[in-house]
Amino acid sequence: MTTDIILSVQAPKIGFDNRSVIKELSFDVSEGENVAIIGPNGAGKTVMLKALLGLLPFRGEIHWSPGVRLGYVPQKVAAASASRPRLSWFQLSFFA
Repeated sequence: MTTDIILSVQAPKIGFDNRSVIKELSFDVSEGENVAIIGPNGAGKTVMLKALLGLLPFRGEIHWSPGVRLGYVPQKVAAASASRPRLSWFQLSFFA
């Protein structure tokens, strides 16, 4: 069974003022897949999402298939223990 790739990300470099926030990250998303971007505060999750949406400049390649729609649900997960870092995550759903 062949699935269509609807998002292809190849080694984008995203940053501010000569500081790289994201570099050398490559992945593909096939039709029907869900993607979660998980990490500690300040790790670059929102920066990556904004680059995917074309809201921030980047070097590298980000290609969306024509007609793809993005569902974006921001969520915050508070750790039960103060000793664990607080995580934020985004759930992305892609529709072709």
